[in-house]
Amino acid sequence: STRSVSLIDSFVDSDAEMSPRFDELAPVPAADPGRAGPLQLLVRVFGRLPDPVSRGFARVLDAGTVPFDVVNCLGSCGGGLLPPRWMAWWFDRIIASLHRRLDRASDADLGRGMHYPIRWDPFFAPYMTLADVYRYPARHFAFHQRQLTLIA
Repeated sequence: STRSVSLIDSFVDSDAEMSPRFDELAPVPAADPGRAGPLQLLVRVFGRLPDPVSRGFARVLDAGTVPFDVVNCLGSCGGGLLPPRWMAWWFDRIIASLHRRLDRASDADLGRGMHYPIRWDPFFAPYMTLADVYRYPARHFAFHQRQLTLIA
């Protein structure tokens, strides 16, 4: 849809927005577009609660950065267990689902946000709206794509 494309293109075309908050990134696996699903759920729930609730939740999650890193690493290892055609099928389903949800989201929904654990990912901002969450996977992927691209 037009709305979906404009949100993603507006981000991907902006080189200034592509830099993470810090440079000392350890190598991490390629981004999974499915990451946006759980993040969307968090925004939809915490975006309706008082601000201190999401701020406290983000602090608790920041305190659990080490277990998150372990789970994140182990989860990405499972990607090697799926045949490429299954990964393509799964990827297509996730992207189609994200487009459908984005098309149904109102401007109020896209403007609702919450605090995020900034230690978990260099592309997490202290406060992110649902629109930011939709931009996140493309931003995350583009960063890792540049990391893995060899220039001849």
